Amino acid sequence: MNRDLVWPGIVAASTVVMTVVVALGLGPPIAPVIAVWFVFVCPGLPYVRLLNLREPLSELLLAIALSLSIEAVVSLMLLWRSAWTSGRMLQIVVALTVLGVLLDAQPTIWGRRSTTSAKLRGIDHHRVIDLSVREVTSEVVGSTRISPVLQAAEGTAESDNSEYSRS
Repeated sequence: MNRDLVWPGIVAASTVVMTVVVALGLGPPIAPVIAVWFVFVCPGLPYVRLLNLREPLSELLLAIALSLSIEAVVSLMLLWRSAWTSGRMLQIVVALTVLGVLLDAQPTIWGRRSTTSAKLRGIDHHRVIDLSVREVTSEVVGSTRISPVLQAAEGTAESDNSEYSRS
């Protein structure tokens, strides 16, 4: 099995199990455990995985925060429209979770990355941070000449640089 499909599969299975538990009206001890897992992790995890953070703890914490945020926004929207019911709330959260799973699994299923996913997953954050001053300057300015301030930062400043000296 492809490793990229493990988490989307777990989230999809959790979503189905949560829906069945609610539909059958199951109670303790199984329902609260499934509900806590689903509410805290499942809605946000597929969207967090699109960021490709490569740090499991960061992904988990961000997934929890995003899951609770998604549920809070959905709940507030339903309350604002005077349409809040637990069933409607679950339907919308399940729909958003399934959408996230499809977005997360889509590049793997069809063998290509979507433009959004490719942009988000293709960024090498460490490479961006590790660019030297000279590389950044040449990319931004379009030349290899750098200012004396940047040269001083690299330890190569010349004492007499007439182009940048005051008159």
